[in-house]
Amino acid sequence: MMNQRRRTRPKHRRARSPKKWLYLLMTGLLFLTIFIFNNLVTGPDSSLTASSQTTQHSESVDSKTSTQPLDARQATNFDYTVLPTTAKAKSIDKLLTQKNFTGTVLIVKNQQIIIQKGYGYANFEEKIKNDPQTMYQIGSIQKALTATLIMKQVAAGNLSLDDSLATYYPTIPDSQKITIRSLLTMTSGLRLPQEPTIALTERGLIQYILTHLKFQHYGVHSYQPVNFVLLAGILMQLTGLDYYQLFNQQISQPLNLKETLFFKEFYLNTKHSQSYRKQAEEDYTTPIPEKILSYTNELGTGNLGMSAGDLFRYFYALTQNKLFPAEIKNLLWGAGSKGEYSGGLYIYQHYFRTRGSISGFTGESYLTKDGRDGLILLSNRLPKEGNYEGLAKKIFHSLYTKPIT
Repeated sequence: MMNQRRRTRPKHRRARSPKKWLYLLMTGLLFLTIFIFNNLVTGPDSSLTASSQTTQHSESVDSKTSTQPLDARQATNFDYTVLPTTAKAKSIDKLLTQKNFTGTVLIVKNQQIIIQKGYGYANFEEKIKNDPQTMYQIGSIQKALTATLIMKQVAAGNLSLDDSLATYYPTIPDSQKITIRSLLTMTSGLRLPQEPTIALTERGLIQYILTHLKFQHYGVHSYQPVNFVLLAGILMQLTGLDYYQLFNQQISQPLNLKETLFFKEFYLNTKHSQSYRKQAEEDYTTPIPEKILSYTNELGTGNLGMSAGDLFRYFYALTQNKLFPAEIKNLLWGAGSKGEYSGGLYIYQHYFRTRGSISGFTGESYLTKDGRDGLILLSNRLPKEGNYEGLAKKIFHSLYTKPIT
């Protein structure tokens, strides 16, 4: 305003005095100093940004990026891309890049998110990149969540792990000797020689299973997904709800999981990823078709899509006894020290792990029993090895100080 008033003074004034020129010069320098100071304080490199870990987010990359580790106990922190800044995080990031990993990785060390970022494309054709909100089909990792629903029925007094399968499905061969626990540990001896060739409803799938089941070798572990389909059927009998309604009511809603969808909604959501099969040296040459039959046969056992953040939050709630008391959790997941399978998890002395794979998606997860350290790797591109089991184990071994078998 001052400059404008001086420029519009009458023209008959012939000259300004040296003092007035000096005044104008000093005023301009003052405004310049204020402009520079404001940029220094409020700009992205300011040393006066908030020190709280839940608010110390850099705006220099995008509005959802943090250049500092974030508290894994705060749900809102899973909305952020967390760039690797610690030496440990940088070494893991370098390894993932060298392995040409495609997907989303979440690494937690001492309850701090040290990496949370996407690698590669969620949809190569549309040039959409993977990020922390990208959802992936998690395959058999879902079995742990189905087991959680079973344990919630145990906690409510509606079910015992020693109950006989004959209580719910008396026509199944030798169902009198098969217990709920043996279904959860896959030692029931049941197997399904052939899956349906057409898409069936939930109850239609159960009826198909009841007429096609075979029984052999009770008490011997054999990985047969049909055990968890039957558990889903038992849940429907106990609650009067379909599996999907029960899941949303007892897991998604209480934990506020916003990036967790079953296959029907998964493929309609803009944040779902397209899966790819690696061919030769090309990463995205072969998209894998989305076949509904691949998922309708996986009731309770492998038709759920989740983001890495939602999956970690579920596992963390399990370790912190947020879903049911510790004594209920320990009935299924308390024992084991050498990788014994129980309720969808492989149990070790200080941690558990689980993995899943379906239709080109693959996932690996590790979490210590106290919830302080863990990793989630979710991918939409199959590597040459077929999975990332070795890579996940190597990363967790570098992350966790106690010995891993």
